[in-house]
Amino acid sequence: MSQPTSPKLSIPEDYRDLTSDFLTQVVRTCHPRVTVEAFEVIEAKHFGEIMVSTSDRLKMRLTYGPGAPETLPTQVCIKMKRSRDAVLGELYANETAFYVRLRSSLDIEAPAVVGGICDSQSALYYLLLEDLSLRGATFPNALSQNSLRDVQAVLDEFAKLHAKFWDSPQLHSNLSWYQSHITGPLSEQLYNHVPVAIQENLDTYEFFRDIFGQLNASLLRMRDGYRALQEHQARLPQTILHGDGHIGNSYLLPTGQAGLLDFQLSVKGAWIHDASYLIVTGLPVEGRRQHERELLAYYLDRLEANGVSNPPTLEEAWEEYRKAIYWTLYLGWLPTDAVNYGETLTKENLKRTSTAFADHDSGGRVFSLLD
Repeated sequence: MSQPTSPKLSIPEDYRDLTSDFLTQVVRTCHPRVTVEAFEVIEAKHFGEIMVSTSDRLKMRLTYGPGAPETLPTQVCIKMKRSRDAVLGELYANETAFYVRLRSSLDIEAPAVVGGICDSQSALYYLLLEDLSLRGATFPNALSQNSLRDVQAVLDEFAKLHAKFWDSPQLHSNLSWYQSHITGPLSEQLYNHVPVAIQENLDTYEFFRDIFGQLNASLLRMRDGYRALQEHQARLPQTILHGDGHIGNSYLLPTGQAGLLDFQLSVKGAWIHDASYLIVTGLPVEGRRQHERELLAYYLDRLEANGVSNPPTLEEAWEEYRKAIYWTLYLGWLPTDAVNYGETLTKENLKRTSTAFADHDSGGRVFSLLD
């Protein structure tokens, strides 16, 4: 995948080495005529602080030169490298490509992009996005009192995104650069990295061992199932996915509309991937059991309302949903270090994903693809 990186531009490793000239070049990846004349760092957060997961974060005020669009955000949140891990470099590059190359063409609620640059090999990047707090956004997670309507509001945005690219010829032409669940460096990195990350969690945390012990499968078997699921879903209708659509990667506006955050795992893939992850994580176990078919039906209705003429039937979607839950546990939360979000939130997400995995025999359904 071609990365939005200038080989002539040196990317500072430490944000304290940022300059107005460098920030100007970053902003010009999206706004070619804009100059940054001055900047002020308001806040810096690093890995290990609560809710700082794969990227370190800055808040900054920018002062633009004459001629900058009035709508261009002056207060921005900046995502930057946490470490130089190879898998993180691919995540950073993938998200930067989404924002710089695709975001402006999408009619979805997601942060406005000011600019972004990344070198996947060094894992150095700076992604400048609007500060959503200025619009009164709130940020739900699995510990929030999320309503059914909150989950539906996020499904609204998924349906808009999915419908725009539903089995579109663009996926093979002007979007051929977009990675998929089974092709590209991100897919390769995750395939190799996830078992290592899961084993580290098993070695470190008893509650991970308790969850994994109930699966009755080895890490190798789980990895084989993951690949089989990805290959199966590649034969379903394809679209552009958010890719990491748990409830914690969304936000809610005072209007009741939801928005989508954190596109590091955005790829071409099957529609059910996003919908399943949100439904499983968005409500407590009993709420999910009560409303999951209803929510799936709601999503299918919204697909049709957004122009998909041949959406899956509810029964077809239900069967794919029961398989797709496999990913929510195997890649969604088993490899996620509790340091990323804190033990309480990590345990709740593991509870929700592992319980759904058991409720729907997702392991058995996916392992049958191997036989």
